[in-house]
Amino acid sequence: MWTDLKLLKFRKVNIQKLISFGFTKSDNAYVLAKDILDGNFSINAYAKEDNSLLIEVIDNETGDEYALAYMDGAVGAFVGKIKEQCENFFSEILDNCYDIDVFKSDYTKLAIEYVENKYCRCPEFLWGIEDGNAVFRCDKTKKWFGALLTVGYRKLGIDKDGDVEIIDLKATPERVTELVDGVMYHSGYHMNKKHWYTIKLDGTVDIEKIKARIDESYEAVAQKAKNNKAQR
Repeated sequence: MWTDLKLLKFRKVNIQKLISFGFTKSDNAYVLAKDILDGNFSINAYAKEDNSLLIEVIDNETGDEYALAYMDGAVGAFVGKIKEQCENFFSEILDNCYDIDVFKSDYTKLAIEYVENKYCRCPEFLWGIEDGNAVFRCDKTKKWFGALLTVGYRKLGIDKDGDVEIIDLKATPERVTELVDGVMYHSGYHMNKKHWYTIKLDGTVDIEKIKARIDESYEAVAQKAKNNKAQR
């Protein structure tokens, strides 16, 4: 059987979506079959609640598994067609039956939920979800008012091992200077430190304060659009 762990890393299976897509429960997995190459072969997909997704290719003439379909060293036009069908089927299932699950912190999820509910803006994965970074863009200006990233604590100047999810937010230079203290608020990671600052989404800053800072960032970006319009 074949899978792609890299693509699964930032996805979470949605059982109801599996069922709606056509999967049926069989023992400890949800199964979906698809005939390819004029019915000479079939692809069986096995999705489990542990978030695994496996692809099996069957030669319908013999009933045997066609292992060449997922052997790295197997080449040739015919094998290539089958591999392409497997990868396309795998991607189709991910897109339709698995939810994006990049960020794990409860505070990150609360921040995303707040932005979605108040500003109707969803995280945009401009470099693909495999990159693990996302941005929020103002609907009026299309400019960023927030960025979600995962970084090492030490990259923020904190003497601690491990990674932390963060949000970069925008403010006036005066407000950035006022906020940044190296404890609750940090200099903007990977951004212009004059106009951006960083909040760790690990509970250091209360979620209500994070929401207030998100509002300030959105207004700072939206206000710029109003000022530009007034000057025309």
